Amino acid sequence: MNNQIIEQTNEIIKEIDNSKYRILEATKKTEDRGTFKTFLIGSDYKNLGVIQSELEKSKEIAVELIKVADSTTDFAIKEELKMKSEAITIEASNLENFVKERESKFSLFGWFIKLFQ
Repeated sequence: MNNQIIEQTNEIIKEIDNSKYRILEATKKTEDRGTFKTFLIGSDYKNLGVIQSELEKSKEIAVELIKVADSTTDFAIKEELKMKSEAITIEASNLENFVKERESKFSLFGWFIKLFQ
């Protein structure tokens, strides 16, 4: 039983690492966009979409961690998994704020560009 839980946890951790990498890349590209370009055509909606997609996956992973935690009787493992789930939820909340902040920036032609992305 513990071996199965360890395998599930390792798979989930791999998913988390891959997701973090994609979020980091998209966040960096969004932040690196020049202020003039952002003012003119708006935020980097493509990469904001990547971040939102990864956020949904993160929420699913957090739920998955709780399910794995509930399936074990080992108190230490259960607490560890619940703490990881909570950390993922907090990080997702911070990233949601990042996306909302970027999406709400004023731009002259952002509405037009958004139609085509």
